[in-house]
Amino acid sequence: MEDTNSYHVKGKAEVITPDLVRVYYLEQWFIKPDLYRLDMESEGARQVIMGKGEEVWVYHPELEDFHRINSQEGEENPLPYFLTFFWNSLITAREVEILGVEEFTRGPAYELMIIPRKEDPHWSLEKVWLGKRDLMPYLVEVYDNQGNLRKTFAFEEINLDRDIDPKIFHQDSFS
Repeated sequence: MEDTNSYHVKGKAEVITPDLVRVYYLEQWFIKPDLYRLDMESEGARQVIMGKGEEVWVYHPELEDFHRINSQEGEENPLPYFLTFFWNSLITAREVEILGVEEFTRGPAYELMIIPRKEDPHWSLEKVWLGKRDLMPYLVEVYDNQGNLRKTFAFEEINLDRDIDPKIFHQDSFS
């Protein structure tokens, strides 16, 4: 992870509430140390989040406008850095248990149960499937402290150290 200078990820996230399941299609680009872009689409609506360090901008294509988000000092935001967030969650976990091996279309994966170090009633347990060959996440399920499934992240494509054109991180790339 520390040797990775850039990555590109495609995937699908589901946010699950008692009344609704919202599906997001995600595409993310990251260049070390702190440059990222996350394109999200849900039910035909699209949003782009771009950041460099503490500066975070949201682009709304329907409005053709950017809005700056003020990030709080020390606040951890798992969405823009979601691949890195899951790696860090695994590395810093309070507890990790290997539950077995499961077969995916991409190959076999270790099924892990992770108790995150940081206590959160909405994110108290993760089940993570890591590819046996490359240890890349295939699927992540997030459970609340009542044992209810609250989020899923399906990583469809992960490319490490990919050449990424820095222009995609600029606001003028939408003009």
